[in-house]
Amino acid sequence: MDKNDLIRKYLEYYICETGIAEYAVLIKGAWGSGKTWFIQLFKKSFSETNTNIPLYYISLYGTEKKEEIDEKIFESMHPVLGSKPVKIITNIFRAALKLGVGLKVGDTDISMAPEFTEITLGKSKIEKAVLIFDDIERSSIDIETLLGYFGDILEGTKNKIIILCDEEKVKQKYPDKYLNIKEKVIGQTFEIEDDPEAAIKTFIGNYSELSTKANIYKEILKVYLRLNYRNLRSVKQSIDLFSYLYSVINEKYKSNETLISDLVNVYFTLSLENKAGSLNDISIDDAIKIEFSNNLTISEYKKLDEKEKKKIQDNFIYSYMTQYKKIPLSSFWNEIIIDGKINSEGINENLYKTFYANDEQEVPILYKLIEHWRDLEIDDFKKYYKLLLLEIKDNTKYRQGDIMHYASTCIFFANNKLIKRSKENIILESKRLINKLYNELDDPFINNIFLVSHGGYRGYGYSSEPEIQELWTFLSLANEKYRTRRLEKELLEYFNNPVFESEKFLSDFNHYNNEAKFVNIPVLGSLKSNKFFYEYLKMNSQNKWFFIKELKHRYGNAYSNGVYDKKYDTEKIFLLSLLKIIDNLLYKKSVAYNPRFADLKNIGNEIKGIIDFMSK
Repeated sequence: MDKNDLIRKYLEYYICETGIAEYAVLIKGAWGSGKTWFIQLFKKSFSETNTNIPLYYISLYGTEKKEEIDEKIFESMHPVLGSKPVKIITNIFRAALKLGVGLKVGDTDISMAPEFTEITLGKSKIEKAVLIFDDIERSSIDIETLLGYFGDILEGTKNKIIILCDEEKVKQKYPDKYLNIKEKVIGQTFEIEDDPEAAIKTFIGNYSELSTKANIYKEILKVYLRLNYRNLRSVKQSIDLFSYLYSVINEKYKSNETLISDLVNVYFTLSLENKAGSLNDISIDDAIKIEFSNNLTISEYKKLDEKEKKKIQDNFIYSYMTQYKKIPLSSFWNEIIIDGKINSEGINENLYKTFYANDEQEVPILYKLIEHWRDLEIDDFKKYYKLLLLEIKDNTKYRQGDIMHYASTCIFFANNKLIKRSKENIILESKRLINKLYNELDDPFINNIFLVSHGGYRGYGYSSEPEIQELWTFLSLANEKYRTRRLEKELLEYFNNPVFESEKFLSDFNHYNNEAKFVNIPVLGSLKSNKFFYEYLKMNSQNKWFFIKELKHRYGNAYSNGVYDKKYDTEKIFLLSLLKIIDNLLYKKSVAYNPRFADLKNIGNEIKGIIDFMSK
């Protein structure tokens, strides 16, 4: 017996019971929990053994009027007549029916079809029908009107109604009246139970090429359970695209079970994380490192405090650099997951090179030189040094640490007269490579300075030459600029979320908070002042003034000897715009007997004082 067998048996009893039920059955569950999948399977199996009792499935998604439900019931009972070509002449059909004119589709006189006649005569005239209504929480029709409509269909008839919905969302939408109305119409409620084993088997069973591969089913189930993302609808959507991806893979590679298992693991991990919204602020590359280098889900990673995250991030370089090439299609996942594009030629070429070509996973020339330069003959040294120059010029995979090692190695060689290059030339080229890294490549992994420490990288220490210290300073400044851009994006996320978390927002500006993100980082200039002001107005008075106090600390005018840092000039524009909004709001308005306006006026005065201090 599967997890939802009791619901299935009750529905069979409810539908087949010959008396007047006069109540509906509700099957509830969160979005994506498998309600629709369950009912469609039930509908199919029930109809195979009860051909005389038709079940009609109707989604109420997007409905705004009761009349639209009439149309959807009609379309479900008569799918041909409800199709797009026939809808073009819908008005003709309706007019003909009102005039009593007989109409035929083929040999069927539809004006005499009992279901058709009853449904067009009014909601209470449906005499024998089993109607399944899905997505009621996604309808704009008021719940009292909607359940009243269902009650009219049930009253005094042998009709049966099965309702599917996310009841929690209905309760949130109608907190004061839903439960009172529910008991008048709904007589039995069941909660669908997550049954991923059965669901996934059914989903992949729709694709003949996938259904015969037991390892594919096992890997999908393993990923689903590991991520703890309980949304079978998303799994089905992911399987749909994966079936296409799988179809373009060379047959030779499909026979490699380890490869296919790894492919399924990576694809479904990234696809489901993306559908859960976990990749909104994390790149595909970072997701791969978190999931496969550290065995964490994205949600687990996000719950870590900053110190724990830093430990994870420090581990990226050691695990990721050795494991990255074992990830199938490593350079294609952003295109596949985010863009939904399948490049069959590129995918098969990548699989060949990664898993079948006998080319070694080459250690960069740079590290061969670092390890073996002492053992090389003159011609070999020249050869490898020329290869190094080509590698550093063309290889976009060089990280910050690689560039630091390149500079350190070349300066060491120059000091020992092994190469004829000036240190100035080496540093200038290294700075150019750093600029390329930060300005041309859109890869947050590359741009995270914590992937390389001042002491060294990849097990090797840097040269202590003053030129290398200068290069480190240059790298740190470049990273600081990137960090500011990245934090600006994080700041904007506060205002793009459905619910603005004011307490968390203020905590990230609190200069007493050691883990605050935005202290000393000029990010406010990225905000739209009107959007900020909308959320600021909703704060309580204490939080409003806390933010003003933090601004004064931020710019230095909280202290008698405070000094303003010019890096905040971009934020001055934001404050000027904010002050203008406040002035416009209060223009020609009296603050008499209006504490809120009086408080806002005082806040405006403080902001003006801050701007004056910044302008000195």
